[in-house]
Amino acid sequence: MFSHSHKRTYRLKSTNRRILRVDTKNLAKGFLEYASEDLEAAVILFKSGNMKFNRIIIGLAQQAVEKTMKASLMVILAEPLLFYGEVGDEIGIPDQYVKVKEHLKKVGRKYSKPKQLGHLIVNQLKGDVEKLRIYSVKGELQDYIHYINQKFFIPMFLRLKDDVVSKLQSDFSLPAEEAEKIYDSLIDFFRKQPTFSKSKMQEVSNQLTLKTPCIHDVSKMFEDWSRWEEGSLITQRQNLMVEVIQTVRSVVGHSGLSAAILMNLDRFLKDTMVPMLKVLFLGLPLHTCLQNYQQMARYPDAGEIPKEDLYNVEQAMTLAKNLYETARICFEKL
Repeated sequence: MFSHSHKRTYRLKSTNRRILRVDTKNLAKGFLEYASEDLEAAVILFKSGNMKFNRIIIGLAQQAVEKTMKASLMVILAEPLLFYGEVGDEIGIPDQYVKVKEHLKKVGRKYSKPKQLGHLIVNQLKGDVEKLRIYSVKGELQDYIHYINQKFFIPMFLRLKDDVVSKLQSDFSLPAEEAEKIYDSLIDFFRKQPTFSKSKMQEVSNQLTLKTPCIHDVSKMFEDWSRWEEGSLITQRQNLMVEVIQTVRSVVGHSGLSAAILMNLDRFLKDTMVPMLKVLFLGLPLHTCLQNYQQMARYPDAGEIPKEDLYNVEQAMTLAKNLYETARICFEKL
């Protein structure tokens, strides 16, 4: 878990537009540190063997998962959406793209301020995903991203070709010829109109609902994920993840790269994208489950945690720690 030597001073950074914005990665690490401490406290109470602490342990696991998800959404969701929205402000956009740009900025700002999110992260996320899905159905989201790619990313990549190729060579130990092939594939990728699976976006939204008791059900999701990683199972959730990875792989997969380089690419995707997607696809159901008990763990008049889940505290801690460790790995790769 995170070392206590981590400084709890979360800086602000200034953009070239002189707008102060939270240094998301630094702040997210702080949230992960606090999640680690919640888990440590839960373990201490569990080792006492006193079952009257089970309610408190469930509450600590819930808090650890909530902090882990807030940290992850800051980095995985808030930063990219804010970036695409603010680039639109920088370069200027036609009027038809303003609604989408403002929504991306609004959602990005929301998830970059975890304290203001409160506890109902999943409820808010469902609404935000649904609105993005509607923009996608209309084609407005794709059109906006395509416009930004054409006006910003392609000129930037063309201007920085030598730097990009050099970075690819150094980071992935590539020969110059192979690095240039990947560079050319990146340019081709940004020239294409982006596509999104509207039905898959709906699937993600639909999965954010769980009935209590639920810890065992979420544990089964984690087990299925492990079996998928071992190659023995494919479920609907893993199919969606496979689609995401295949999309990324396709950026460079048809550029004439050697088999050895493609193997390194697959290893890179597994080491970076799989943990990131795991945090989202398993963290959201786990948070949805434990969020049911956020009030019950704290107040005697908020109802009682179902006995099945109250006796499953060790499983709840294990899932929360699994999610925390996965998020920590993500942050180390970023």
